[in-house]
Amino acid sequence: MADSPYTPIRLGRWDPYRRTPSVLLRDGKIKFLPGPGTQGTFDAKEAAFPSGARLEYRVEKGDMYFEGDHSQSLGRTLWVITPDGTRKLLADGFVLYISLTVAARNLRKRGIPFRAVNFYEGKDGVENEIEIPRSGARFTTGVVLGISNLLLGAISGAFIRNVSQIIAIGVFAFAILAIMKLRSAASTRVALISIVPALFTYGAGYVVAVVLVRFFFSGFTER
Repeated sequence: MADSPYTPIRLGRWDPYRRTPSVLLRDGKIKFLPGPGTQGTFDAKEAAFPSGARLEYRVEKGDMYFEGDHSQSLGRTLWVITPDGTRKLLADGFVLYISLTVAARNLRKRGIPFRAVNFYEGKDGVENEIEIPRSGARFTTGVVLGISNLLLGAISGAFIRNVSQIIAIGVFAFAILAIMKLRSAASTRVALISIVPALFTYGAGYVVAVVLVRFFFSGFTER
């Protein structure tokens, strides 16, 4: 059964904590509906939504490591932008998490244009449009990369006995991830700073996976 024109439009994936926000378009107005799990965090605001208007998701950036790195998110807002450029705030809050892919897809189905930007209010203000993926492939890739040290450690622990080879494989895998981070970061300085803690996290997960798998197999072969 097709959704009713008055069915709320979800702006994110399903969340077990029921924090997924949505919007309701009715009678020329649009209303922000916070997820039931965020009651008291947001107001249920409403604004006029004339023909040709769009929704805009804005992420304010700040400096985390040094001036100008733009690495820290300071706040998130959702705005109605009318055809004449007038802005009306629909929602505001640091925990205003929206899945850009889901929001863009669901809003597009209802004919509502959607745009996402991040901005920096330093002495040299910067505003950049955020590219919205057309699918959840990037999310899946991110999850795989996030647990790649555990997967690789488990495989190495199960099939490789030479300690030097196990170390070499771990170093090689982390080097590839470091190169990817360098190429995708806003600046080399930001990437280098974030790589240092990532090295300890990645290495710890890799070693733990190797040790646990080796322990499991040693106990299994002794039976």
